[in-house]
Amino acid sequence: MYKVEDIHDLSKRLCKTVGLPYSPVAIRVYENDTELPSNVMRPYQDKGIHYGYCQAVSLVKTKGATIALSKEDHWCWKPLMAFGLVDVERNTDVYKIILRNCGIACPDRADYFFQNKFPMMSRNDNRIIVMGPLDKVEFIPDVILAYCDSSIQIRDMIAGIKRRTGKLVESEFDYMDSCVFSFMPTHFERKFHVTFPDPGETGRACCGENEVILSIPIENLEMLVEECEAKKRHAQGRTLKQDGTIKPDFPRPQFYNELFEKWGLMTGEVSWTEEQRGYKI
Repeated sequence: MYKVEDIHDLSKRLCKTVGLPYSPVAIRVYENDTELPSNVMRPYQDKGIHYGYCQAVSLVKTKGATIALSKEDHWCWKPLMAFGLVDVERNTDVYKIILRNCGIACPDRADYFFQNKFPMMSRNDNRIIVMGPLDKVEFIPDVILAYCDSSIQIRDMIAGIKRRTGKLVESEFDYMDSCVFSFMPTHFERKFHVTFPDPGETGRACCGENEVILSIPIENLEMLVEECEAKKRHAQGRTLKQDGTIKPDFPRPQFYNELFEKWGLMTGEVSWTEEQRGYKI
């Protein structure tokens, strides 16, 4: 596994290669406070204030803060449930309030969703979520959140994932609870995941309305960086330029012509060859 110095280097390389607007956010869950990094800020204990989970993420992104959220620090309800910090037993008054406010009109369907689709950790009142900027972090994270402000950034990372693993990035999308779904599927299933920031994150945490989150398992960070760097190198000789016009019969890669010829269709001008692509499949 990585050393923190390796993680700092990989973070900087990923930001430079993909063009990320912020250092990715590193997140690790501690079961108690006996091993917390020395540089963490604990909102209620240190300042007598509370943050929403998404607000803490934003402070990490934009200010480079390292923040530890224990049960007493939270000011939003979903992370308390997802991280196992409160009781959510079925057929209680608490549960009735939850079902009324999970965005599903039918009570039975709301119950099914919460029981089968809402990921939660086991109960532990002492659990603490620590988050910090990946390029300066003093701990080994479990999950990394890369916030993209361009579809091209997340597209390029997904391309690297597919090329190395042969798999597509699969995600289920909700309009709310980005705090939960940007972390839990990757934490539990060790897979990449795409999440849209929810209304609370854009409304309370200053998250840009065009931002999208790619969640990265820590064990796949180096692979992702290497593939993104390779893609950038290979693309230099075959760039596509957008000039605001739609042009028919545009120049195409040579293999297009090879396929079209075999299919009995017309060929045309070549833009690049497979040798110019820079790698062989």
